[in-house]
Amino acid sequence: MQHVKRFLIVLLSAGWLVPAWLSLYSYFGFLGSEVWPRLRGEIPTNSFPFTHFSLQAMTIAAAWLALAIIYWAWMAMDRQTLSVGGGEEPKPNRTASSAMTAGRP
Repeated sequence: MQHVKRFLIVLLSAGWLVPAWLSLYSYFGFLGSEVWPRLRGEIPTNSFPFTHFSLQAMTIAAAWLALAIIYWAWMAMDRQTLSVGGGEEPKPNRTASSAMTAGRP
């Protein structure tokens, strides 16, 4: 079960790279298939909606990245003990030597 949890955390953290890559790949495909032929005076014959797909994939990637950032910010806040607005003072660590010398003047 621990391996599944780790896999899901890795997927959440880095999975946004896949739609981002697809978006960039589609955009550069648009430049190569649509823009470059027009610059050379040719008529492109491709009908795939490159820019629309690129926008959709980048929107998914940005939303996914936002979720990953929110998750990791939440985890970081959980692990810190924040004292906002005057909480308890942190108690000093007690060691064996400090316990032995605590009763001495």
